[in-house]
Amino acid sequence: MDKRRVLVMALLITTLVVSVPYMAHASDEATGNEVNEVLIFANNHQVLFEGDGAIIYHGYAFSPVLELFEALGFVVERPDPRSIILSREGYLVVLNVGVYNIVLNGVHHELDISPQIINGRAMVPVRAVLESIEYYVGWDSYLSAVMVLSPEFRAMSGVRRDSTQFELHVFELTNIERTSRGLPALLPHESLSLAAREHSRDMWENGFMSHIGSDDSSPRERVDRISLEGVWNGLAENVASGHQTPEAVVLGWMDSPGHRANILNPYLTYLGVGRVGSRTTQKFMSTWN
Repeated sequence: MDKRRVLVMALLITTLVVSVPYMAHASDEATGNEVNEVLIFANNHQVLFEGDGAIIYHGYAFSPVLELFEALGFVVERPDPRSIILSREGYLVVLNVGVYNIVLNGVHHELDISPQIINGRAMVPVRAVLESIEYYVGWDSYLSAVMVLSPEFRAMSGVRRDSTQFELHVFELTNIERTSRGLPALLPHESLSLAAREHSRDMWENGFMSHIGSDDSSPRERVDRISLEGVWNGLAENVASGHQTPEAVVLGWMDSPGHRANILNPYLTYLGVGRVGSRTTQKFMSTWN
């Protein structure tokens, strides 16, 4: 058998998820005085810290200022131990330790938690600060990691313009799983996204979940019918049902050996994601070139 034409498929049939992993939606709710280390990824690259890194403190994800914001392209200035000035094109941000306020380009915004001095370092509450300046902040419960994406990075990702936020988040979480393990990020593919969405629609509207469509089509046939016949040399497909958050979908796949193998397959290069109703489909592809 030509290994380059192997079709890797795994089926995940799950029940409705009724609980959300910790911090999936609200990582900034105070729960106590615990201190737990966490990872941070900025635009799909892990942020490396000198000395102590990011932590969960009083239920909030806090990060040292310098390494995080330099990874996001900011110049960091510290006029005094309690003042923080962050600047880059289009942004001038002023923060102060112990002050529940952030100033973005001269406009004041209230914070629900203030920057702190923790273990001798100036630390900022990641979600509160970055969402105030319109950055995306998410939580990967599988990695215990905070994911930060700049508006520019999301705009340049090439993901279909009509992709829902759910689909976009699944795409980003999938690449976090790969890049955190040294694998290259998957590239978005518009035709794969369309095929994934149509298969999810078929499963949702016809009340089933399978790799075989209601018209008896296989994953290979559904890819070939969107003008990709002869283009690909490897395919994979993950499907899921019942999960209510992108984090839960990807966590479910990562907890399943077959789906995990698809997500972490080093030979696959493209990904399309489709979500309709409670059905989610991932379609992976590698090409001859």
